[in-house]
Amino acid sequence: MSYPDGPLQGSVGPGTWGYTPANHKMNGTTADEETEYLATFYGAIAFLNDDNSVKAMFTSVHVRAAADEAGLPLVPVTLAEALLPPPTPYTGQADPLAIANAEACALCAQATAEVITELSNPHYVDTNALPWITPDDSGISLKIMRVSTETGSVSLIVRQNGQAAPHYHLGPADFFIMNGRIGYRAGPKEGYGPGTYMYEPAGARHEATQRVNDEDLIYTANVWGPIQFDSGPGTPPVMVLSWMQYLAMAQGFNSPLLASSFANDQSTLLAPSK
Repeated sequence: MSYPDGPLQGSVGPGTWGYTPANHKMNGTTADEETEYLATFYGAIAFLNDDNSVKAMFTSVHVRAAADEAGLPLVPVTLAEALLPPPTPYTGQADPLAIANAEACALCAQATAEVITELSNPHYVDTNALPWITPDDSGISLKIMRVSTETGSVSLIVRQNGQAAPHYHLGPADFFIMNGRIGYRAGPKEGYGPGTYMYEPAGARHEATQRVNDEDLIYTANVWGPIQFDSGPGTPPVMVLSWMQYLAMAQGFNSPLLASSFANDQSTLLAPSK
């Protein structure tokens, strides 16, 4: 798809990760061909008339209403909600994502001859051109796209071919599996595969997670708070992984990070001063 003008001007394709800061007017996007993409919204969207007055709003209320109308249960967002009995499952017709097709999935994991150290556009990146950062011998590697020093949130891609140590999520996190299958204790023995979306509320704990076959297990992740690792329930923390460590890893590997704001922010606020 293409952005016609403005700070995001250009064309993006499979494997691209982008970030748009809040309170900015955009002139929309054009789908050059049928396009599916994963999007996380941190707030409402205001659609504008030609005179910049608000024509319509798109909020979480609209999302929930659409889900209710379609009979779609939503993923719980708090630990207390996650511990309640599960809602009535969806019984309607499913529409598989394009990423469920092996050929389409491969487009998001192409080998790139040249690893980049600078971004051609500060607001999106072809993740295939980012280096895999392997901080230790755990079998877990990272591609880090964005670190917010203001909110502590981090956007990254994880390749997990080893076992993750027991840990608590001190802040929430979400995951979208692109390749392979991930196994959880007490989960199905076949694990969860491409197209699976998971949300882990603050306070969630894992005794261990690992891949369940020989394929690379690769997933996107947005992490909104530190992760505390230990050696088992009731044991003291052995490590806390926060935005500061992710930032240090990206800097150590000279991996470019997406900008968290547009240049000249004040000129593009939706509510101008005059």
